[in-house]
Amino acid sequence: MELIVVDIFMPDMDGLEVIQLVRKTRPANKIIATLERSGEMDHLDIAKHLGAHATLKKPFSLQELLEAVAIRN
Repeated sequence: MELIVVDIFMPDMDGLEVIQLVRKTRPANKIIATLERSGEMDHLDIAKHLGAHATLKKPFSLQELLEAVAIRN
């Protein structure tokens, strides 16, 4: 299993599209979705719905990242 950390807002393909693609092509991979913009929490909810194992709002601490990596699904 691999870990993918994806930002929701990226050029070319947004993180929600990446999550959907990874779920179809590599379903065993773990995905953590991140988001910097405030007031956009619904995007993190959508990321979870699409298959992200965890979500983090930037800036996040190393401890928060380690806890998200440790989440088992």
